[in-house]
Amino acid sequence: MYVPKHFQEDDLHEIKRLIREYPFATLVSTSVIGSVASHVPLELDEQRDGTMQLVGHLARANPQWQSLTVEADVLAIFSGPHAYISPDWYGTPAVPTWNYQSVHLYGRPIVTHDPDEIRATLAGLLSRHHRPVTEDSMEEDLALSKKTMDALVRNVVGIRVVVDRIEAASKLSQNRSSADQASVIEHLRQSKDSASRAVAAAMERLSGE
Repeated sequence: MYVPKHFQEDDLHEIKRLIREYPFATLVSTSVIGSVASHVPLELDEQRDGTMQLVGHLARANPQWQSLTVEADVLAIFSGPHAYISPDWYGTPAVPTWNYQSVHLYGRPIVTHDPDEIRATLAGLLSRHHRPVTEDSMEEDLALSKKTMDALVRNVVGIRVVVDRIEAASKLSQNRSSADQASVIEHLRQSKDSASRAVAAAMERLSGE
């Protein structure tokens, strides 16, 4: 990924936050027919030794999993918030641009057909995204899992990516003056678009406000 030095994101805490808050990734690999990509949720799994892995699944009907081998790296792209930045928001001449955050993770893919591992992966995904689990809803959630999990497990394969390289970008007007940055933040705050407001929040975190 092309990232000018002043837009490089080196804060591992921020990188992990982006992966967790925007887990719907683009998984890119190479097959005999060329590059292929799938859009899939990937969860961050931090290992005890400090290394990172991505855990998810692909539909068994999706041919991409058949080309995933530990000898061929894959690329997982996590797209964070992004927003158009108007030159009218600057106090000095400028061109239209776009602010955004993005994380690229490269690593070795591992495919699993182990039903227990696949079940654990799906259970974790449901637990995080299906709905908040309370004591009152626990039985209903468990019943839902029991009814659907066996069918889900049969129709997907588990994937795990052992991450060995990270590239990340936070293009958040770092090349502009503090006055211009403040103006951009204020305009984005007023937007009805949630992604624009998320970019404003990211700019505020970066500036320490």
